[in-house]
Parts: sequence; C-alpha cells; structure tokens
Amino acid sequence: KDVLIWFHVVVVTSGVPLSSRTCTAAALSDPGNPADLSGVLTDGELDSYEAPADEFASTGVHQNGAPTIENPGIVGVSDDGATVSVQACVDSSSVQVLDDQGTDLHASQPKRSLTIFMLTNSNGSWKISGESFPDDPTC
Repeated sequence: KDVLIWFHVVVVTSGVPLSSRTCTAAALSDPGNPADLSGVLTDGELDSYEAPADEFASTGVHQNGAPTIENPGIVGVSDDGATVSVQACVDSSSVQVLDDQGTDLHASQPKRSLTIFMLTNSNGSWKISGESFPDDPTC
C-alpha cells in the first residue's frame, strides 16, 4: 500500500515522468537540457531514458505535452517486498512528438496503453526499475 501511495503522490500528482515513453516527457520538450531523473529511475531505466533524449537532441525532434497516468493499482509484490508491480493506464493523447518541420511523428500510434511499471526499493527509496505491457494493452 505504501508503494502505491508513493506512486500516486510522486508520479501521478507531481507529474514526475515515467517509463521509456513517458519518462522522457519533461526532457524531450527541451532535449538539449535533459531532466535529472536519478531520484525516481534506477540506473537501467536511466539508460533507457537517455537513449531517446540523445536521439531527440541530435535530430531536432522534440515533444510537446506530457502523458497522464490513470487508475494505478498494485498487481504484484515480490516475496521479499523489495519489488512491486503497478499497472496503470498511460494516456498520451496530449503528447506530440514533432520533427523540425512540425510533423507529429507519433500521430498514428495508440494514445492510451495499459502499462506495468516495476518499482524497486533500493536503500529505502522506491524507484522505477522497468516497464512492460500486458498482452492486451487497451485501457
């Protein structure tokens, strides 16, 4: 329950970006000035975040808008309680990924998807350690 409260307060209400698709929301609007997400992402997820940020910066692509996280719920807990899986609907309907000509590169992609976020408690701090999608990501 505590991790779901953390997820809701830190991620949902504060707008902290999530996942390889959503964690880049803040930084990809200004790819030359990437956000420091080390407080909410594990090292592996930081690597997943940096690759698109670097690509955006080198190609002139940027993102307008940020996704919203809806209906988060815990769907799994590891035996030792150090890892929790939280499922939520990611709504990207207000997000545009624009090239230097202003063309939305993601216009044809689904705007909502069910996503499972893995959260790991490392040294007393919950961080996002991965993401996956169910067989049917419709939400």
